[in-house]
Amino acid sequence: MTTDDTQLTGKVTLTDIPAETTFEAVVTMADGSTKRANVSPDGQFTIETGQLAADDVLAVKITAKNSGYTKDSASVDVTVTQATDTNPLANYTVAQPVVDALLQVIRQLLGRLI
Repeated sequence: MTTDDTQLTGKVTLTDIPAETTFEAVVTMADGSTKRANVSPDGQFTIETGQLAADDVLAVKITAKNSGYTKDSASVDVTVTQATDTNPLANYTVAQPVVDALLQVIRQLLGRLI
């Protein structure tokens, strides 16, 4: 994740799920607050994080819920890196202009030579 990101996305493999179990992705933000999002049936999740700062460490876990019981996965730490600007013109060469006055001089010279 970078400082430009405002969402954390991920996937969890869901296998042999007990009936009526639901899953929630939970991220613990650098300030200790938590944000949550439901995990889709195919294991995808997206959590709105808001603006992040470089070097923030986010802890992400999955919580399974069933009949009032919960169980957490081990968490994964994600460190936010500083976004870098990418210059789309870095490898582009801008052609020099040809000035109309210069073209006139070239035409005059060529006319004298021909």
